Amino acid sequence: MLGALLRRNMSQKLSVLLLLFGFAWGLMLMRYTFQQPRPQSSAQLREQILDLSRKYVKVLTEENQNADGLHGTSMAGYADLRRTIAVLLDDILQRLVRLEGKVDVAANGSAAN
Repeated sequence: MLGALLRRNMSQKLSVLLLLFGFAWGLMLMRYTFQQPRPQSSAQLREQILDLSRKYVKVLTEENQNADGLHGTSMAGYADLRRTIAVLLDDILQRLVRLEGKVDVAANGSAAN
């Protein structure tokens, strides 16, 4: 009789523990779902890339002007660096456009099926 009572008590404790664990898991899942950042469109990402590259070139130009005043040396290397970064950013933008096209084709193909 005592053994059956202890088993039932342990079973109830285990049930409560599993219920609390499931509740905590559900709360964490809901928190993750609602706090997850929304995906940005490719146009927004493109604007972000261009804006950041403009800011980078502006800061680089300011540093170049400050360095010229302090050291009196020419910063021809920075001009080359800016051109290199511009080419890299253009390449990244072209890759994003191609990737966007492939995603659109895949999305339209799966929608047709």
